[in-house]
Amino acid sequence: MQRWCLWDKVKLDEKTGFISGFTGKMVYLQNYDGQYLQVSSKYKQISVDKLSLIERNNNWICQEVAL
Repeated sequence: MQRWCLWDKVKLDEKTGFISGFTGKMVYLQNYDGQYLQVSSKYKQISVDKLSLIERNNNWICQEVAL
């Protein structure tokens, strides 16, 4: 059984996002810009069965920016 943590970096199909909240066995995902990733236009919740872990973020979101 996978244990998910807040702000884990995950992959949903070809999209990358961060877990921003939980509702039972469902999660909310956001991208770097704070936009919610959705699998349907009606619901924001996504089943954890559709996710694969990329990396644990320990409650931090980092993005490299070229100067």
